[in-house]
Amino acid sequence: MYYTNDTATISTCAENSGPDPGPGTPPLAGDKFSRLVARSWDGILLTTSSGTIVEWNPAMEQITGIPRSEILGKWLWDVHFQLLPEEKKTPERLERFKTLILSSLATGRPEEPGHNIELEIQGPDRQVRVIESCMFTIPEGNRFMGG
Repeated sequence: MYYTNDTATISTCAENSGPDPGPGTPPLAGDKFSRLVARSWDGILLTTSSGTIVEWNPAMEQITGIPRSEILGKWLWDVHFQLLPEEKKTPERLERFKTLILSSLATGRPEEPGHNIELEIQGPDRQVRVIESCMFTIPEGNRFMGG
């Protein structure tokens, strides 16, 4: 999941489906945001400030092989652990995931902010895949959601 080169991709989306809602209105509020997440080719997940997964888009389903219905409501560290290849699953690694994720959500500072990391995952089909991921936090009052 780590990305170590200096290349970045920026995507811009626009929609002309109606009148301008005016200043102060978030450009991707409500349904527009949901549609953006659902249509993204990038896997997107969101957690609450306590680490419970509340969003798992179709690209995450395709990347991991795990349906949204099986993931929503689970702890992020448990899902990270579930996706590890069998030989990498240890109680120490699960505890490390939990500690790192909870620390990131408490402070708003991920361990590797703005950097993609590369990880091996193993889905239900037992096939090992290498993926890239970047954790970020979203301010929510005096707490942080994870993405």
